[in-house]
Amino acid sequence: MLSSLLLALSMVAAQPASSAAKKATPPDTSPPPATRHAPAAKDEGLPPVITMYTMGRGELMVEKFGHAALCVKYRAGLDQLHQMCPYPSEVPPPAVQQVFRQLWTRLIGWTSFQVTIEGIDKTWVPAAYCVWRHRVALRSPRESVCYNYGTTDFSDPIGLGWGFLRGRSKFWVQPQFFSQLWRIYTAKDRAIYRQVLPLPPEKAWAVGRKLEHDVLDENKFYNYHHFYDNCTTRVRDIVNTAMGGKLKVNTDKHLGLSFRDFGAKGFSEYTWLLAISDFLFGRGGDVKPTLWQAMFLPRILRAEVEKKLGIKAELIYAHKGPKFPYDEGHMGRGWTFLFMLLISAPLIASMIWGRYQRFGLWFATVWLSLIALLIWTLAAVSTLYELRVNEACLLFWPTDIALPFWSPRRCIVYARIRVAGIVLVSLLLAVGLFKQPLWLPILVAFVPLFAVSRAWEMVPQLAKHTDSKDSGASAKGNGATSDNGDDDAKSDKPAPNVAAMRSKKSKKSKKRKRARR
Repeated sequence: MLSSLLLALSMVAAQPASSAAKKATPPDTSPPPATRHAPAAKDEGLPPVITMYTMGRGELMVEKFGHAALCVKYRAGLDQLHQMCPYPSEVPPPAVQQVFRQLWTRLIGWTSFQVTIEGIDKTWVPAAYCVWRHRVALRSPRESVCYNYGTTDFSDPIGLGWGFLRGRSKFWVQPQFFSQLWRIYTAKDRAIYRQVLPLPPEKAWAVGRKLEHDVLDENKFYNYHHFYDNCTTRVRDIVNTAMGGKLKVNTDKHLGLSFRDFGAKGFSEYTWLLAISDFLFGRGGDVKPTLWQAMFLPRILRAEVEKKLGIKAELIYAHKGPKFPYDEGHMGRGWTFLFMLLISAPLIASMIWGRYQRFGLWFATVWLSLIALLIWTLAAVSTLYELRVNEACLLFWPTDIALPFWSPRRCIVYARIRVAGIVLVSLLLAVGLFKQPLWLPILVAFVPLFAVSRAWEMVPQLAKHTDSKDSGASAKGNGATSDNGDDDAKSDKPAPNVAAMRSKKSKKSKKRKRARR
């Protein structure tokens, strides 16, 4: 459940396009000059064109925050590829040169490519992949090579979720052709924006080298973090470096929204999920990011690139379906209030009616214990600050499950201790020491426990039962005895006044002494 919430900031990995999407024609991805086959002599030495694409929201939960990718349109010849592709040395061996010339002069498919490179030195295989990719991209002015940093294995959600909780969720950069990217996102009816970066030649070549460097097996993997290291932050860092740090200028100011608020905007359709996040999403969600950190969202990155770098975003595909809701005001907290009523009503009703108190207590404590177990388990196993440091741990204790097994008097004492702790958390929240939105979780924990703590006044039978036990224990402690062994007589017979008896004996003794005299 929680992994679905946090992974929503990721990008869906490349998937096969539907037959309907294949009808869409991608736009031209680079300005002229461009060639359909090998470049002409006048194009030799032209730097690659670097384009940033940002995608809008989609229908699925993991598509609610958009995506970003960088694409490279190579425009030079075979002799210039060493400036971008990972060549082990600037001059390839003769056998490798021959293979590269075959790849460059013949427009071959993937199967033929694999056969062609079978005999070359393994150290040159990554460069061969690079040569083939960019040669294929030259077949059309609309084609380029895109680098997707949001790729992972979504076929194993359990393993992915566990790795996410432990901070070891493996994502990687995956190269793909722009035509594939176009088919995938138009099939999902997600808006696509394009921004061509006006880079000098040396910067354009540097971006190409960086992207091809990240594709290598030893560099491609990284530990994904939904706020601080995701597919969009990787693109942001590359663009900022290429533009000489201009994108980061004056971005240290904090925005008025927290990470939790940004999540609420994206998940405004899933109000039940927002309600759960108040319990499970800890203190780290209420950090207010700087403008630089907020560029983990593609829409903010796109806006800042346009504002700071003067690169206007061009909408090349518009979302055609119904407009997505984009309002964090509801936050799903009405569901939390209904949940509080659900778990508290049977307990309070059973105490007022004087019947089925044990059932009402079981019903409330089972829910409270499940919430506590989930919160404490996530805090124990996760390495993420947003889950490990959770102020809700002070509201929900796993020990609540013992309430139905205890005596009435012990339940009342325990409940009063818990209520005092909840009141203390409320005070800390009111003065600003606690940051999480805990008022409704406080209500969920407070109402049933307060009802148990006031059980003496609410249930006369319970008070009478507890008082009779106390009086019996007191009488037994004072040493009251009865010849016939009747327990009720023992408890009702008052303890003898020893001091009065000694005083009476003393007076009688004095009277006897006077009579003798």
